[in-house]
Amino acid sequence: MDISYTERGNNNLYAIRGSDYDYYTGNTRENMQVLVVVWYPLFVCVFFNREGELIEVQEQPMSETARNVFIEDGSSDALKGAVKQEILLWQRTVGFQKSAIHVKRFFLAKYHIGILDFPNFYLKVLKDPLVYSEDDRILAQEMIQHWRSEGLYELWLNDEVNLWVNRLGVAQSS
Repeated sequence: MDISYTERGNNNLYAIRGSDYDYYTGNTRENMQVLVVVWYPLFVCVFFNREGELIEVQEQPMSETARNVFIEDGSSDALKGAVKQEILLWQRTVGFQKSAIHVKRFFLAKYHIGILDFPNFYLKVLKDPLVYSEDDRILAQEMIQHWRSEGLYELWLNDEVNLWVNRLGVAQSS
């Protein structure tokens, strides 16, 4: 079964609004849009042009102090303290201004960071329908239609964290 109809067009723009916790979004003084993801032991900085096209990916290593805090305090406390301070310092160097960004679909396999139009389970059901029950097939079709009409998509931040995001760029669930 051809499931290409389930993807949105290549020129579709996806809004992403940072959490100010484990990922940040905004603009640089050079008018680049940027997504910064905490990806221990570094920050992955994904740059896009004004049209939303992926331009560059940079790795910003955490300092030894921030890495130690991250390990000792656990990710929640670390993201509120030393690690966040380090992100703020980097943001100042690029003239970061917090805002939502609007980008085209991308996926960085090395980091497992990117945008998927729909949850993989639904796509698997539609791709290989005979493996799944009729209820699963109906649910998959209904959910794909719902996601399309509501402008929902998945934002992957690593191989374990994916967020369901609405058309305004706000995470709805994970």
